[in-house]
Amino acid sequence: MPTHNSTAAGPPTTFTEATALAYARTLDASSRQALHTALRDLDSAEFDTSIVDIVRTTLAEQFPGEAVTGVVFSTDEYDDGHFLDNYATVFFADGTIEESVRFVGANDLFTDEFGARGEQFKWGINPSTGEIEYDDYGDNIYAFLGVADPDLIAYPAHPTRASTSL
Repeated sequence: MPTHNSTAAGPPTTFTEATALAYARTLDASSRQALHTALRDLDSAEFDTSIVDIVRTTLAEQFPGEAVTGVVFSTDEYDDGHFLDNYATVFFADGTIEESVRFVGANDLFTDEFGARGEQFKWGINPSTGEIEYDDYGDNIYAFLGVADPDLIAYPAHPTRASTSL
């Protein structure tokens, strides 16, 4: 296969699947790999932007004016594996948490980005900075966000929003 010559006419500006494949066939293996990596990175960046928007919009609607230090999504088991879903734990600056907060549309994005994951997989975000982290074993997410792992805090010292409003 010939290498694409950068001095020749560039690639088409609009692709169909057939024209994209035809163009890709003109590239050498290294160029195809670079294109593949760039497209994967673009998809990942678009995912990041979309999920950060969902998280920030949901937090602004459900907890207006509240200082949130982190949001952690965990997997749920389905017939075909463990997937991140629409529900997450929200960590507030005052040390309280809110469990099972619904983020509509998150699960579709997660499935597209990650597919099925392990039972312990967790995905976290600091909504004020937009920094994202994920962990196959879920044991580093809380340190990344600077919050305590709720599973390691003895009850009732684990304050939830509901328990503090009584």
